[in-house]
Amino acid sequence: NRLVALTVDGNAVQARQASLAPGPDNIVWFFMDGDDTFFCILKSLSGLKRLRLCENRLGVRGARRLGELRSLEWLEVRGNQLGDSGVLALSGLADLKRLDVSNNGVGVSGAEALARISGLTRLELSRNPVGLRGVRALAKSLFLEDLRVRSCGLGPATVASLSRVSSLKRLDLSGNAIGGRGVGSLVRTGGWQQLWLASCGLGDAEARRLGALQGLERLDLSGNALSESTVSHLVECLGECTLTV
Repeated sequence: NRLVALTVDGNAVQARQASLAPGPDNIVWFFMDGDDTFFCILKSLSGLKRLRLCENRLGVRGARRLGELRSLEWLEVRGNQLGDSGVLALSGLADLKRLDVSNNGVGVSGAEALARISGLTRLELSRNPVGLRGVRALAKSLFLEDLRVRSCGLGPATVASLSRVSSLKRLDLSGNAIGGRGVGSLVRTGGWQQLWLASCGLGDAEARRLGALQGLERLDLSGNALSESTVSHLVECLGECTLTV
């Protein structure tokens, strides 16, 4: 049976066979015996689609080895000290649809490299210093539908850039000081399905403006100082939207 998914937890590699239903009896366990052995195992798994290697200190060298796995469509490598050079090594994975590189020290040049993965639909880039230039590079993406940029030190100008991405429907800006201008950009654009704006320093005035968003399925405003009247206003305006405060 062909393996299509691998998950690493510490030094144990969990492999799931493609033809088997999920369950503890259908899991095969490998154990890492040095980086080279592990990457040789990965490379031997032709057709591998999904890989999770979080918090493993892969670094640039590990990223370059991962860049050889051309069949990958879903890759999670948060917390691996990749930096811009490591992300650049991953940008050649043309079949990637979902990528998580949060908390990897990714800056402007790394964000520019990610923007070149043309088929990417979901990107988790939280806790990286991508800056305004990096966000503007990502805003040129034609396919990105879901972007997570929690705690990236972003401001209102970056929200305005992201609001111009017509394909973007789900956006996580939690932990960024987007202010009233940022909220205004979100409201003017509209068409959002899910928004996470937790701990963005929003007050009643900014939050009430979000009540104008139509068709919103989920809105997270937790960690903001909102009054009960504002929450009631949003519940009334947003209808069946799942609201978290």
